[in-house]
Amino acid sequence: GQTVPIALRFRGRATVVGQVVGQDGVTPIPGAAVNLYPDADSRELGRGIFADGGGRFAFYGVPLGIYSVEVRTSDRRSRTVAGLLDSPGQVANITIALPSNVTPRGGLRGTVFEEDNLTPHGGGRVIIGKIGSGVVNNVVRIVDADAEGNWRADDLPAEVFDVIAISFDGRRKGVRKNIPIAADSTSVVNVTLESTTLLFGRVQFEDGRPAPNALVAGGISLVRTDANGNFMLEGVPVGRRTISAGLEKDPAAGIDFTRLGSAQADVVSGANNY
Repeated sequence: GQTVPIALRFRGRATVVGQVVGQDGVTPIPGAAVNLYPDADSRELGRGIFADGGGRFAFYGVPLGIYSVEVRTSDRRSRTVAGLLDSPGQVANITIALPSNVTPRGGLRGTVFEEDNLTPHGGGRVIIGKIGSGVVNNVVRIVDADAEGNWRADDLPAEVFDVIAISFDGRRKGVRKNIPIAADSTSVVNVTLESTTLLFGRVQFEDGRPAPNALVAGGISLVRTDANGNFMLEGVPVGRRTISAGLEKDPAAGIDFTRLGSAQADVVSGANNY
């Protein structure tokens, strides 16, 4: 019977336009396949179009964040570039110069597994790109696993990439780093999702007093602290995590405005963390 106010902030949108040209940086390349992959955190799939007769292309309604644009031609030349959209309504104008040599291509396939490395995880999302500073850059493919956790990505540049799997509910991930893509073949890369565990903690005011009845987020569901400010979160993914807490405005209890706070925790598998 409790009512909890929740504020939602929608991700802004922008536009990416550009032109595909030859190695000289001037000659337009018409009819090239242009694929845009939005920021991995947007949970949106990539989209693709063909460049027009002047090599031009445009993508509208692109989520803010880091995006990648991959260009491929019928004679197997390709290039991938990345950019950042950081303000709603922004228009990014890019020029993509293709190399003169043919880019070798290959493929990847595999299965997304639960933490036991045995149980398939259906409906997850697989991102192929390069991880840097906690974000995925230079994305060349985003695919969804089927009900049995199987996925496949063909026609990828024969380079070294990281493979990231996101669980169906978006709460957990699994990573395989530095996977080489062999030319003219398909390699098998299975990804295991990270495990979860219990996390105990205490919410307190700056003077050390406990904060009872505070909301705490970071596990599979919101929980409230007890009279001593203590809480227990279930289903917290292992690794470096942010645990957030909030205390609603309650003048009768001496809380004149909503209080918010957060802390970083290194969550370890197979242990009760505090």
